[in-house]
Amino acid sequence: MTLNLIDCSIKGDRVTPRMIVVEPDHLVDISMLANSFEDYGHHPMNYILSKMGQRPNNFFTLLGNFSGTALDDIITHGKDQKLADTLKRNFAEKALEYVAYTDFDGEAFKSEASLQMNNLRQIVEGLFAEFDHEKAMLEPSFVCEQLGLQGRVDLMTTDFKLLVEQKSGRNWALEQGMGRQAGAHIEKHYVQALLYAAVLQRNFELAPQATRIFLLYSRYALPNGLLAVSQLGTLLSEAIKLRNEIVAIEQDMAENGFTPYLPQINAGTLNTKKLDTRFFNTYLLPRLQRQEQAFASLSDLETAYLDRMVRFICREQVLSKCGVRQGGGSAVSDLWNMSFDQKVETGNIYASLKIKEKRASRQWSGFDTIVLE
Repeated sequence: MTLNLIDCSIKGDRVTPRMIVVEPDHLVDISMLANSFEDYGHHPMNYILSKMGQRPNNFFTLLGNFSGTALDDIITHGKDQKLADTLKRNFAEKALEYVAYTDFDGEAFKSEASLQMNNLRQIVEGLFAEFDHEKAMLEPSFVCEQLGLQGRVDLMTTDFKLLVEQKSGRNWALEQGMGRQAGAHIEKHYVQALLYAAVLQRNFELAPQATRIFLLYSRYALPNGLLAVSQLGTLLSEAIKLRNEIVAIEQDMAENGFTPYLPQINAGTLNTKKLDTRFFNTYLLPRLQRQEQAFASLSDLETAYLDRMVRFICREQVLSKCGVRQGGGSAVSDLWNMSFDQKVETGNIYASLKIKEKRASRQWSGFDTIVLE
């Protein structure tokens, strides 16, 4: 097993790491990892079950996608960007999702979209009164071999002074008058922002205080719509620990299948915080019980089929991330494991290219057609 030992202290012949990353070539998606921080606890099976679940398509996912498009448009075209133009662009890009949502209420959606867009105009103007608008970068993607993570952040600046993660949904703490106190963050959102910041610090050797981190809740106007994130080492360590457990389980499933983990799919195991609140019992517990019942009701044949299919998928995913052998040219980890000469030989890199021409294919897009020579 490969381990990354992070921030080691050395005393005599003893090396003590502050953080251990298990199988770092096995990249875990930051947003999915953060979403495993449920109100009722942090269990690695939350991550596995979320990968097996149906992809949601409802009013809130559509609104979340729209608000991301609105942020892009306002930063790219300025505060005078029209709601109608952003709606048209978003409808064009997500036509199937809108058609597939049969209970879509156009008037209600337009009202919520207008609210979010007005808040975003205000928040963006406030942000770039302090940070350099010319250095804004939308949705950059990162891989971090040190921490074994990958992800895409909503907004940052190329000087690394600003990092923003956007959320379009409700924040009950803000609505209950907590204002901008530390407890107003939703934990999974907080974890997501911390992980993005940690990736920046590791990849670009930044000091922790070099980057200002914000959670942008576009449902709310300033000042509540923009919450500063302080970097908590304890929560970051908990996230990396959960990441390690997820990787260990996925690699074990690739070898030994899914059946050994079926007993863990129950409310008692997943509710690691032992919540017994009215909210948990009314809204969260029934969902966990339905999940448990779905697996418990499988026949022996169905269980065997599920076990074999999950084992196959996990094995395929492990191979796509880590490869069969180093330098094979078919795995994500070849990005950092292969030498330059090996990348050239396998066709994984084309060097000495220059941009000959760049243009926008549509009026609302950035430079998305690039000619190289």
